[in-house]
Amino acid sequence: MTAMTGVLHYRPLADKRISTRITEVLSSWKGTPHIKGQQVKGEDGGVDCLRFVTGSLDELTGREYQRFNHLPPDSSMHVRSAAIAIMKSILEFYNPIERVTTDYLEDGDILVSGMKGPGHGMLVGEGVLWHASGTRVCYTGLKLVDHYQKLFGIFRPMYKESWI
Repeated sequence: MTAMTGVLHYRPLADKRISTRITEVLSSWKGTPHIKGQQVKGEDGGVDCLRFVTGSLDELTGREYQRFNHLPPDSSMHVRSAAIAIMKSILEFYNPIERVTTDYLEDGDILVSGMKGPGHGMLVGEGVLWHASGTRVCYTGLKLVDHYQKLFGIFRPMYKESWI
């Protein structure tokens, strides 16, 4: 994974129903406390960035809730070799997913960012980045800020039409 630089652009999906479904799922996590190693939605729960991404994908794909107990807390994403291994596991589990080489983001895209190396996972929903960071699950614009300034990969799940 090498860092990509430049401005991120958003391209809406042709089927607005898919975008709406993605945003419904992502916003249902809003306000969940950021707690490493957890994956429980809601004000009384907790989730880290890695498990926010996988929990949201489980809901979108209709898969049975996956605990991903074999994955370490997202702090392990800050070690390059661990981040690559974790992302490979996730990408294999939610296959088919393709790596995107354009700077155009679509709803449902998974972004891996960091400062010195890959360390943070986010999802795109209706033109904003959703992630578990700081104290809670929140959304930001399409600008990579603070310690998530470098983009190490954009991954696009295929067959999003099955999410509606």
